[in-house]
Amino acid sequence: MESWIEGSGGALSTVPPEASALAFVRYHLPLSSLELADELRESAGVLVAPGIHFGVENHLRIAHGLQPHYLDAALAGITKVLVAA
Repeated sequence: MESWIEGSGGALSTVPPEASALAFVRYHLPLSSLELADELRESAGVLVAPGIHFGVENHLRIAHGLQPHYLDAALAGITKVLVAA
């Protein structure tokens, strides 16, 4: 997950969690977290939680304690949607 964020060219940022398999990833796009989460679900089949539900707009809550092939596929789907946005 850290490599994916570092490779985003500044489009994403996060404070790495210390003891959790959940990360709040900040994105730098003019979309609400609800809009982006809906687009990720509809276009990429990726489920994330919109940050607005946790009081942190412009963030997505992403579970990263998955088997690597699931996580890699989800992150690739998120990247595809972010690039198109």
